[in-house]
Amino acid sequence: MRKAIFLFTLFSGYFFFAQNIAADIYKYVDEMGVTHLTNTPTSSRFKVLIRTDTVPYRERKYDYIINELCAKYNVQPAIIKAIIKTESDFDPYAVSRKGARGLMQLMPQKASDLSVEDSFDPRQNLDGGIRHVCYLLKKYKGNVKLALAAYNAGETAVEKNNGVPPFVETRNYIRKVLRFRNRYR
Repeated sequence: MRKAIFLFTLFSGYFFFAQNIAADIYKYVDEMGVTHLTNTPTSSRFKVLIRTDTVPYRERKYDYIINELCAKYNVQPAIIKAIIKTESDFDPYAVSRKGARGLMQLMPQKASDLSVEDSFDPRQNLDGGIRHVCYLLKKYKGNVKLALAAYNAGETAVEKNNGVPPFVETRNYIRKVLRFRNRYR
């Protein structure tokens, strides 16, 4: 109980004095029961304890990188932001249940194929992810739905089904990304 009161007091003070600072707080409990808190997680063991940034800031934080890379690879920033919102909610340290990592949720093998050495590095993750989306858009002749289906379910699933696979997850993913794309236009 005292520990909870201490943590509440600590974080209350943090928010009072650091209202304009955006720094998520991450936590993990090690094998010995020791709680580790940080604003810069060093592994996927850390999970978000407190999100201090606001949604608008969080969604604008990487705009300069997104805009630069989208111009470089000729991809609309709105579709990339929509993918990021859907995949990781703009959390560069996100790890899915299947092991996808970072802002654009690159699987380790795909990250390796894209020469992404650190999936938690926003610039590397975005560069690899945007290059991959660019490739998919070219492969499917600008058909955004097919490119999104391939991003979510894999190119093999799109080829095998001659279009968007009948997977509920993939169809919901496409709808969600397209809804967010309209928001970011």
